[in-house]
Amino acid sequence: MLRALANNLVLSYSLGALPDDGPIERLHRLAPVCQSTSSSLGVKILVLWFSFVSYTNTWLHLKDALLDGDNAFKKAHGMTLFEFLGTNIRFSKVFNDALSNYSTITMKKMLENYNGFDGLSTLIDIGGGTGQTFNKIITKYPTIRGVNFDFAHVIKDAPKYDSIN
Repeated sequence: MLRALANNLVLSYSLGALPDDGPIERLHRLAPVCQSTSSSLGVKILVLWFSFVSYTNTWLHLKDALLDGDNAFKKAHGMTLFEFLGTNIRFSKVFNDALSNYSTITMKKMLENYNGFDGLSTLIDIGGGTGQTFNKIITKYPTIRGVNFDFAHVIKDAPKYDSIN
């Protein structure tokens, strides 16, 4: 697992010898992409989300779900992901923070090159989570009025942004 994370630049490593001239081992640490800074939230929360047992157990049911045409999360937990999020506050918070973080990282890059929001007056985000995507769009296009539509348990904890209802 550590080598996979290092190969995907989530971790970095150096080689070090164990005490008493033991074998050389890899010493892993978080790569720069995982470090939170004032300009980036990093990907720490994404790694935390992907390590949740409730998430990883879903993969054990993927083959059966594909063969049956069913939902892997539902097979693993007896309910859909979004139903589960409404019942587990900690899991829901990590999920929402991970998606918010991912949206922040990707939208920042996308808005550097994409001009498709020019001329729009209203934008509706269905499944908009806590509004991070809208915040990025409206920061660049302050004349757009945004409507964030999501589950009540998601929106109740969302921060308030100007121009987003």
